[in-house]
Parts: sequence; C-alpha cells; structure tokens
Amino acid sequence: MPDRARFIAVFALSALVLLAATYGYYRVEVGRIRELKYREISAVGELKAAQIKQWREERLADVQQPAISPSFLAPPGTRW
Repeated sequence: MPDRARFIAVFALSALVLLAATYGYYRVEVGRIRELKYREISAVGELKAAQIKQWREERLADVQQPAISPSFLAPPGTRW
C-alpha cells in the first residue's frame, strides 16, 4: 500500500506542476498576443490619421485655389 500512496502523491504533484506550468504559459501568451494586437491596431490608427490629414489638406487646397483665382476676386459683373 505505501507504493500505491507514493505513486498517487507523485502523480498528483506532477499534475499540479504541469497545471501550474500550463497556466503560466497561458498568461505569458495572453500578454504577448494582447501587445501584438495593440501594436496592430495602433498602426492602423496612425495610418488612418495620416490619410485623414492628407484628405483634409487636399480639400483645403481645393478650396484655396478658387479663392485666389483672379476671376473669383474680380468685382461682380466683370468676371465674364
């Protein structure tokens, strides 16, 4: 009977060690994946912000071009 009790104790201890190691690995992987996804989302956000900035600058340039045009600045009735 002592051999059986020793076997059960060794098995239970091994199972606990394996469970603790698996949980530790899981926690490390969760942190790594979370950081990776954060970086991906951050990169997408930066790209979108740059695209919006470029789009806005283009629209402002579109508006400024007619505003400095001589025909736009001419007195009414002399443009045509």
